[in-house]
Amino acid sequence: MYSLDERDRRWALARDLMDEEGVEAVVAYGGPADSYLSDAGGPIVLLPRHGDPVCLSDAPLGGAWVTDVRPARHAYGLAEAVRDKGLAQAPIGVLGLDGVPYPIWETVLRQLPQAAFRSVWPGFLRRAMPQSAEEIEVVRRGAALGSAIPGDEVSFVYGFRETYHVAARESPVARRVYEAGLAALRPGARFGEAAQAMTNALENERCDGPMLLGLNPRGAVGADPSRPPVGHDLEIVAGMTFALRVVCGGGALGGTVLVTALGTCPIPPDRRLP
Repeated sequence: MYSLDERDRRWALARDLMDEEGVEAVVAYGGPADSYLSDAGGPIVLLPRHGDPVCLSDAPLGGAWVTDVRPARHAYGLAEAVRDKGLAQAPIGVLGLDGVPYPIWETVLRQLPQAAFRSVWPGFLRRAMPQSAEEIEVVRRGAALGSAIPGDEVSFVYGFRETYHVAARESPVARRVYEAGLAALRPGARFGEAAQAMTNALENERCDGPMLLGLNPRGAVGADPSRPPVGHDLEIVAGMTFALRVVCGGGALGGTVLVTALGTCPIPPDRRLP
C-alpha cells in the first residue's frame, strides 16, 4: 500500500535506531512494528543494519517491500534467519514482545545463546509516532471512512493506520476538557502535561475511562484521570496522532487529532448525533 520511498524512510529510521542503541539488527515480533517495517500484516521481521531484511510468515504477504519471505514464522525460523545474516553473536534490538508466548521466545534464546537481545521499543516509538506526509494522507482517508461508521465510539484501521471516532454529545464540561486537550497537545510539550491539562479542566467532574491515547502505534501512551499517564515524558512533535475521548458531564466529544506546527486539529471534524 505504501510507496518504496516510504519503505526507505522507515528502514532508515530503524537503522538510525540501531546506531543509537548499539545493535546490529532489529526484530519485530508482533505488535505494530512488524507492519511498520514490512507493509504487511503479521510477519516476523528481521531488519539488519546492512543487507536486506527477512520476513517470516505463515501466509503470502500482501506487500512488496521485502523479497526474502520465508514460510517459517516460528522460533526456529527466526534463529535460522539470524544465523544466515551472520548475527548469531551480535546485539539485536527487539520490538513488540508483549504478544509472544514465553515458550516461543525461550526457544529463540536457546537457539541463539550468544546473541544479546534487548528491547528498543522506546526509541522506536519516538521515531515512528510522527507520521510522514504519506502516512498522514492515509490517516485522513481512514478517518473519512471511519467517521461514516455508525456507533457511539468507533476505532477504524486503514492502511495499518488507526483512527478513532466519537459521536458528539455537547456539554459544557466535555467541551471544556476537549478544548484543553487540543490546546495542550502542542509541539514541545510533554504528554504528561497534556494529560494534566485535561484532568485540571475536569474540575472534579468524573470522566468515564481514558481521555487521551496515542495512535499509530496505538496504546504507546495513554492517560486516564484515575491513574498516572503512561508515557508521561514523551515529547509531542508535529505529525503525531492521538485519540481524544472525553465522556463526562453528560457529554461526549473526541476523535482523531493531528499535531501540526501550527496547532492540533481534528481529522475529520467532530461527529454529531442526529
